Amino acid sequence: MLWHAAGLYQLMRQAKQLNPSDFLHEAPSLVHQARNHMEGIYWGMLPVFPVADALTWIPGWGKPLSQIEPLILYGVVLSRGADEMLQEIAPALKSLDGQEPSPAWLAQLANSLLEKNTSAREANGWFAEASIIRKNIHPEWFPERWRTIWMQNEALLSMAEYGGQMFPVLPSILGGEQPRRFLILAQNNEELRATGGFISGIGVLELRGGKIVDFDIADSYAVDNPNVVYPSPPEPMAYYMKAGYWVPRDANWSPDFPTTAQKALELYALSTGEKMDGVVAFDQVFIVNLLEALGPVQLPPSQEKVDSHNVMEWMVEAWAPDSGITDDVWWGKRKEFMGLLAKAIQRKLSESSDASTWLKVAQVLLKNVQSGHFMIFLSDGNVQQVLQSLGLDAGVHPGKGDFLMLVDTNMGFNKADALVDRSLVYTVDLSNPERPVARLQVHYQNYAPPGISCQHHAEYGDTYESLRQRCYWNYWRILTPAESQLISSQVPAISAEQLLTQEPYLGEVILHSEDTAWTEFSGMILVPVASSAEFSLTWELPSSVIQSSNDGNLYSLRLQKQPGIHSLPVQIIVRFPEKVKVFPMENGWKKLNEKNEWVGQVEIVDSIEELKLLFR
Repeated sequence: MLWHAAGLYQLMRQAKQLNPSDFLHEAPSLVHQARNHMEGIYWGMLPVFPVADALTWIPGWGKPLSQIEPLILYGVVLSRGADEMLQEIAPALKSLDGQEPSPAWLAQLANSLLEKNTSAREANGWFAEASIIRKNIHPEWFPERWRTIWMQNEALLSMAEYGGQMFPVLPSILGGEQPRRFLILAQNNEELRATGGFISGIGVLELRGGKIVDFDIADSYAVDNPNVVYPSPPEPMAYYMKAGYWVPRDANWSPDFPTTAQKALELYALSTGEKMDGVVAFDQVFIVNLLEALGPVQLPPSQEKVDSHNVMEWMVEAWAPDSGITDDVWWGKRKEFMGLLAKAIQRKLSESSDASTWLKVAQVLLKNVQSGHFMIFLSDGNVQQVLQSLGLDAGVHPGKGDFLMLVDTNMGFNKADALVDRSLVYTVDLSNPERPVARLQVHYQNYAPPGISCQHHAEYGDTYESLRQRCYWNYWRILTPAESQLISSQVPAISAEQLLTQEPYLGEVILHSEDTAWTEFSGMILVPVASSAEFSLTWELPSSVIQSSNDGNLYSLRLQKQPGIHSLPVQIIVRFPEKVKVFPMENGWKKLNEKNEWVGQVEIVDSIEELKLLFR
């Protein structure tokens, strides 16, 4: 076993010394040797695993010991998947002969693997198994040195894991089999909507043979067609915003991105007569992260350089009227910067042949898909099924246990979300497991400076910053497990003078549970500048949020962060029957008092956070 460990260490040192092109050339041989060493380590450690599991009770060392088996098994399975895949594409890798790979070469490579089929399926199976094993790995339990090594390589491990499972469908996504045309939705997360932000720009991305042959974005208002009959908008938009019809820029009403994407395709086809193969949506956070990976781009005609550090400031300045007056001429040109930036990014991507840059771009795509700043949908059901199975479809999937998602929609005709923070306190009472009860407190803080009155109407200021410094009219939705029943609510009223409707909002909560896998509670809240506001709801949960297992009863909670939000602080308090013992499945839980209340605090950055507590 020690020989295998030493051999694996030497392989890692050898791989680090290779440049990207040479690494691709040598990858099949290196990974095959790594697989043999990992399997040797596994068989050598096999007698040790039961001993390590039996010692998990030792304070300070029990949890790290419990991680030995899943860590080694994860390495074995991941290396098997990589080996099966790389052995099939070894001839194509060698054909590079020291040259940098291009996007077109990547698409041809994926097609080659797809045609061979058997190894692709076997590799896919190993990568899928690796994903399952990884759920049992808890880096927070590692000794500090192990944890540091894991964190340094976590992005690459994720890329291998997800990339291996995505590889068979890459030809379809990249236009390797036939050209793919995607509808582009540029969302402004400073004016939050259900899937990330107001659709400020709409465009087209065409991929052919792995190459970007067209990428352009323009003002979303330009898509409106006065000669067609649009459907009626969602009722809250019609009531609070006086929207008369449902146009493409308002397509993202549903928090479930596949549903929103299909609505966007429908409304775009109605407007233009064009049918697309899918939808790509992103916000400003993705643009910043993408430029960080790509480096600066040059914008004509002045060849001005825009990078991850100045792109946000550049967009604000490009939006501003040259004359300082927001007239009709400015209105028609105010979003031309989006097309200029899109073309500059296209040129940068097309000209780049550096393998390390493409790896950074791939890491950015994965990271932003996971955190809700980049989303993709394809009408091709096979591809969409793979995205959903990997948790990369940005859909709303409540799961089997408890579920909570806050969905905010800015209805103030402004960009106030740039200066608004939100946080949650979620209390679950399981003292009577047959009738669990949940209470949610939602707190908002508006950091805009004082002195601005809350006048609810569409009005552009002379600067973009003036659109940020506004009161926050927010239509909120709380998604909970199906069959949840509202018990009570405390929602502040809004006067008629502060609403476009000129009718008061009295704090009523609307219940919606039809045609969805969840129950939805919704209402309105107004957060004036330089102040805070909050509301609370109490509801009865279905008893199914507690699941029986051989080890006892399991309470699991799936928290989903709305796309477009950077992070969401959530405090969770769970009250158990007094005589039961509680075994948290994650670090960070603390017992509050003798009443058997447990508290945890999470900062949700990725779209999904799952928590589990076992009790018996």
